[in-house]
Amino acid sequence: MVPGSHDEDGFELELSRDGGATWKSMGKTIAGTTELPCSNLQAGVKYSFRVHAFNANGNSDYSDIVSAVTPGMGTGLTGTYFHRWPVANQPVKITKMFVRQDPFISFEWGQGLSAGEAANVSNFLVVWTGQVQPLFSGRYTFYTNSDDGARLWVNGVKLIDNWTEHAATEDSGTIELEAGKKYDIRVGYFENDSLPASMSLSWSSENQEKEVIPQTQLYPLTAKEAAALTTSSKAAKRSASINK
Repeated sequence: MVPGSHDEDGFELELSRDGGATWKSMGKTIAGTTELPCSNLQAGVKYSFRVHAFNANGNSDYSDIVSAVTPGMGTGLTGTYFHRWPVANQPVKITKMFVRQDPFISFEWGQGLSAGEAANVSNFLVVWTGQVQPLFSGRYTFYTNSDDGARLWVNGVKLIDNWTEHAATEDSGTIELEAGKKYDIRVGYFENDSLPASMSLSWSSENQEKEVIPQTQLYPLTAKEAAALTTSSKAAKRSASINK
């Protein structure tokens, strides 16, 4: 920009895809306009924005840079469902029932698993695995609201561990994340016959309000990883690591 090249007061929105090394104008606002459309943005990409203010006298200045990631193209997490029930004086018995893709984690089971899942099973364990992609850089708080037990790992760090029988309870943990990067996530949940049952997974940061983590920011296991869950032994081993 060359100071003095404008003949009116106004603002210009600029966008960068390389962290601020180069900038592209997204348009100018004149005469009190306060909004500018940003078109042709790609999903799951980190963009940086700044505002260039100018006036007819040739004076200009730039705002601070703000970065954000456009909503991703996630399709949810891989959920592996197990029948889980305690046996007197023995380790908890676990048998795999089915594997499916869940778009997000927000469930209420008033009568146990539904007929489309495993009708009326009220002793069960679920392990959700895949990746999560934050929209902003900074400290994220993850929340589980569960009845009964819940555990959560993000990027290999255990953030939540309330593996007990309890009424609906919210637990939380925090971690620093980078916008647009995908992090491994693993969520464990069990219900021990004390219906109703419920489980949800939410997040918040200084740049976004608390919400159930949307499908766009959750990615399932790869086909190869999901194929490994087709064997009962590997599935049982994975569930046992959650259930300890």
